[in-house]
Amino acid sequence: MTSRPKHDQTGRLVRNLIGLITASLFVSACALLPSSAEAQWLTFPEFKFEELLRMAPRTSKAETIYEEEEAWQEETKPEPEKEPQHESEQAHHQEPEDEYKPPPRLQYTAVEVGFFIRNYSFTENSFGQYQSFFYGEEDRFGISVGVGYLRQFLTNSYPFGFGVYYYLAKNVRAGLRIQFEPGSSAMARQNYNPYVEFGLLNRLLVPRLEYRFREYKQADIHDFIAGLDIYLGSHVSLRPAYQLSITEIGGGGGSFTNHAAWIKLIVHVFHMLDMYGRFAFSQHDFEAAAPTPFDAYRALDGSGGFLLNIGPNNSMYFDYTYESRNNGENTQTYTLGTLIRF
Repeated sequence: MTSRPKHDQTGRLVRNLIGLITASLFVSACALLPSSAEAQWLTFPEFKFEELLRMAPRTSKAETIYEEEEAWQEETKPEPEKEPQHESEQAHHQEPEDEYKPPPRLQYTAVEVGFFIRNYSFTENSFGQYQSFFYGEEDRFGISVGVGYLRQFLTNSYPFGFGVYYYLAKNVRAGLRIQFEPGSSAMARQNYNPYVEFGLLNRLLVPRLEYRFREYKQADIHDFIAGLDIYLGSHVSLRPAYQLSITEIGGGGGSFTNHAAWIKLIVHVFHMLDMYGRFAFSQHDFEAAAPTPFDAYRALDGSGGFLLNIGPNNSMYFDYTYESRNNGENTQTYTLGTLIRF
């Protein structure tokens, strides 16, 4: 987020790294948008899977795999040509050439399945499920696809989407997420989310910039997000973020500006257990398909959860989020999921 460990230690490195990084897999679904009113993002595929290759500090001496390749090329660079020698001497002193073989990149393939229930104090409860597939290569690229189902405010939604990211440089990563649900009144009919992040100080600090556009049946929302991942050693990370949102009401209904901020604390307790806590504040003027969709309110969110690593390739997670609104309403969300890596 400096030589890289020997390749015979790669397996242990992967397990340790994933054990720390995947602590935020379950956080992303509920915490990237601070209000539980945004239930539709629980079904978005890459919010969780990209965490497998999240830009994070390395425990090796080389900052990235590219630095090891550069060091190898420097070591194996051929010597300057010397004066020609006698043929017999040349044959006697000839040394075998070292052929450059770059170290293999770590590859990740994963499948995730999850289910959630949301209890509202003012209307019928909602529930949904999601399943996604992800493939990525270390410090190079990642792709994901996913589908889901959401029952919210007496409306059924069937979102589908995909995501991709690519390393433009060894410490610069850009990505794009896209999700569609053209027939839904409770979810965004189309949803676009480009982002870019930068690794500083050997990736101990990772600032992130995002733009998100959501088109609903009754309104459009533009989100501008700035976040920072702070790694405090190998077991603790802190993630503050700020969001500016502009809601444009359809039919010339005007526009509203809202603010949100949140912070997450993630702790890698030991190799099998990761825990986290999150606190958020947010303002809202629109809640799609709600009984009163244009009701302005402010909300405070608190959430916590854990991820349990069951063996090197399997994990299960649980998340609980409570939202309290200044209009007297509240919501509670329970999420349970599993992640299988190949």
